[in-house]
Amino acid sequence: MPGDAEPPRVWVPYLVRLSDDRELVMDRAAGTLCGALARGHVGSRGALAELRHTLWLVQRVDVDEAFVREHALVLPERLVDAELHPHAHRWLRELSLVCVSGLKWQRLAKGERVRIFRVAIEEEGGRVLFDFESAGGGRKGRRFRAHLDALEVAREAAELRSHGDVVRRGPTMPPSALDRVLRALSADALSEEAVLAAYEAAALVEPGYGYRGATDGTPASIDELAPDIVALDHAFAQVSARAEGQREDATAIVATLERASRAGQSSVQIPIYGEAWRVVEVAVRLPLGEDAEPMAELVLSAVDRWFVARGDRYEPTIPSELMTEARRRIPGVRAPPEWAVLVVLAVLGAIAALAALLERLK
Repeated sequence: MPGDAEPPRVWVPYLVRLSDDRELVMDRAAGTLCGALARGHVGSRGALAELRHTLWLVQRVDVDEAFVREHALVLPERLVDAELHPHAHRWLRELSLVCVSGLKWQRLAKGERVRIFRVAIEEEGGRVLFDFESAGGGRKGRRFRAHLDALEVAREAAELRSHGDVVRRGPTMPPSALDRVLRALSADALSEEAVLAAYEAAALVEPGYGYRGATDGTPASIDELAPDIVALDHAFAQVSARAEGQREDATAIVATLERASRAGQSSVQIPIYGEAWRVVEVAVRLPLGEDAEPMAELVLSAVDRWFVARGDRYEPTIPSELMTEARRRIPGVRAPPEWAVLVVLAVLGAIAALAALLERLK
């Protein structure tokens, strides 16, 4: 490329994209919103640890028409016109996880067909607590609770004990321990990004879902949902249009990196970026001690990650006129109706008048 221009950010939904950390992410997903409708852009990396929610999740592969009817599910994409907003519809339809009502936990947990997961992020004594549970699907249930800071410390200590200074890091911090723990506990059914994306879809159509443990949210009306769907479709339309010019190179990048991983190569030449190098998040056994229950140890499998040295920070934009105030609110908190505001003001006025009268009568 001429001069010092940054190579373009590759982003081909459902194939590969370059993250903010210049990592080539090949998870066959489109990417999460991560608060995009509030900030006016998409594609940024979010953090599950920032939520204070409880989420109940099933895998999309298990959700067929019979399951939808039996459990009266409302899939988010069915509230979107596929012809009018095809990109928003596809993003919702292709998510690997679906949030369901917390009231369905007991029924699904006893079932033989579908595995259900509960992921909760809570505050306990000034620390962030991760609470995981899985059940159903004809398999034994699993429960795990731990403080996130303890997980991070245990992961770092285990890596140093096992490999010392030979662990090569990427340009920035490695993925959170929470991502690897989710993958280990769910046999790779869950990841931090997949859980975040499922939550974002649920919050889009049912504001307040999961907030502080709420089993359900408040269904959004068509009028409330419309601006957000338009904004979502607008953003991913830009990504899709741009991706067509990158698809051939992106396909070659994925194939090259997959071959290099199988061969154990530490670096390889790829289209667009030149050299990509491999960072191995080594396999570790996490001793958990008193900071987790009921497990004394958790095994995190090795993870291959691929990085490049340069890449621009392209993100699709959402025009300000498509932004909605609803996306800026705390999940689960709605503005009071106008009549309630007037009543409160009237009461406060009456109290002030009464106080003034009593003061004069003294």
